[in-house]
Formats: sequence, C-alpha cells, structure tokens
Amino acid sequence: MNKYIITLLLILIVKTNKSQVLVDTALLKPLLIQHVSALAHDSMQGRYSGTLENINAGIYIAKVFDSLQLYYINDSGYEHKVFSNQKFLGYNIIAALPGYDSIKKDSFIIVSAHYDHIGGAYNGANDNASGTAAMLTIANQLSKQKQNGYTLLFIAFTGEELGMLGSGEFVNSFKRLKQIK
Repeated sequence: MNKYIITLLLILIVKTNKSQVLVDTALLKPLLIQHVSALAHDSMQGRYSGTLENINAGIYIAKVFDSLQLYYINDSGYEHKVFSNQKFLGYNIIAALPGYDSIKKDSFIIVSAHYDHIGGAYNGANDNASGTAAMLTIANQLSKQKQNGYTLLFIAFTGEELGMLGSGEFVNSFKRLKQIK
C-alpha cells in the first residue's frame, strides 16, 4: 500500500481536539487493502462510468457506508443519479456523519474521491480505487470516534474521468453549498 496514503490517513484520523490519539497504521492497512482489492477486482472491469461494473462499485461503497451506520442526505438513499446529456451515467454515493458541536453541525466538510476509471493498468487500483479506499477508511475511523464538530459528507463521485460530471452534478443539486467549509 502506498506509504503516502497511510501517512495521510494517519494525519486525517487523528483527533484535533485538546488531545490527540494516534491510530495504529497496522490496523488501517488491511482495511485499505480490502477496499482497493474489491474496487480494482477483475470483476469490476475498470469501473467505467455508465457500466454495470461501475454501478456494482457504487453498491459496494453504499454497503460500506451502511455498515458504518452513516446517514442519507435526502430521501433517495446513498445513491444520487448522475446524467450526461440527459442520459443516465451512474451514481454519486453520498453519506453523512452528523456533527457533534451544537454550532458547527449545520456546516459541512467534504471528504471525497472518484470511483470511476477509464481503463488501463491494474483495473484502476491507483486511479482511483486507492483514493476511494482512503475515503472509506477515513469514514470508518471517524464514525467510530464521533468527535467531529462539523457534519462530514463522504462522497464517492462517478463521471469524473468523463469531465467531472459527478462533482458537477453534486454542485448543481446540493441546496446547502454555502454551508460547506
């Protein structure tokens, strides 16, 4: 596993309140490997947007969010449709971890990655199964700590390889953009 991803995770998962808790990277590595292995598996065939394999990758991510007992941001569940030229392309997968500070909880911090891939080496392990695995691992750790002041949005975008379509769809449809920190 890329040592930079593990270092970044270690920095991001540390509590930022009065005390800091070190996270044992030995505990994180198997989880990262599990997520990268699932997303870059041959059965995902690269996760090209608009394909069944891309939808299956999104289902995997949604199941992880569900296992962490994260929340939906609206009534449509974790899956939010993405279109290109009025044609269905796939889903952004979005989950929330509510903030625990009475003032800050109405604002958002976004942790995101794109899970689509256009093909090539290693079924997109580095582009961007590793980034998505990092996001899922961060969600895992922070959902256990329950120390975040702000509400955290974990977003796995699709359509990014095709021109940032998933993130564009999010920006165009999210009603509370001014509350993003």
